[in-house]
Amino acid sequence: MKKLLVGLLTALVLAGCSAGQETTDKNKQNITPVAQEQQVEQHVQVTITKENGKEELSNKNIEFKEGQSLIEVMEKNFDLETAYEGTFITGINGVIADESQQYAWMYSINSEEATVGANDYVLKNGDVIQFDLHKW
Repeated sequence: MKKLLVGLLTALVLAGCSAGQETTDKNKQNITPVAQEQQVEQHVQVTITKENGKEELSNKNIEFKEGQSLIEVMEKNFDLETAYEGTFITGINGVIADESQQYAWMYSINSEEATVGANDYVLKNGDVIQFDLHKW
């Protein structure tokens, strides 16, 4: 009788484990396509110029992750100098804004003047960003 009871319990445990495994496998299959959708490459075009676009210093197509700010992407791809706790860009790739001459790095997003700092702007796929050093 004990052998029958042990055999029955063993069969139930094995059946339960395999049923749980099937559920797990099905769940993995359902998750995989969603994970692949989240890994879609996102790009932004960043152009660095001087004097209202008269001189182009750099032009890069840059990959980024969803939710990244402009300043994060700039820090990874350019040599930056910043002020005000990293919220204001004062230099890009060694080209420094001379405040005494009223020069500053300004930027536009999709041909429109930015209304927030680079640390507050969250990039969108396909954005075209232009940083320009000019008098303000």
